[in-house]
Amino acid sequence: PAIGRVVELEVVRSGTDEAIAGAVVDGGPFVGARTDAAGVARAADVLPGSYALGIRVAGLRSQRRELTVPEGGEGPLAVRVEVVAP
Repeated sequence: PAIGRVVELEVVRSGTDEAIAGAVVDGGPFVGARTDAAGVARAADVLPGSYALGIRVAGLRSQRRELTVPEGGEGPLAVRVEVVAP
């Protein structure tokens, strides 16, 4: 069986480095995941490819983002996503 990578998705407020804790990440390997206090959601065994994600921050509509996991590579893949948040 194929084994994918660990993906660490960091969600931050647009234009800043401010982490967004408690954001809900849906889609691909992150179905129903929530960001932790550092604004990070993790998924294991993610296969290479493109994934459409919906990111919901309390009080706002879901915001769509694309995630591309490249072929190869070792260790966790860190991805930063900026969202518009109050």
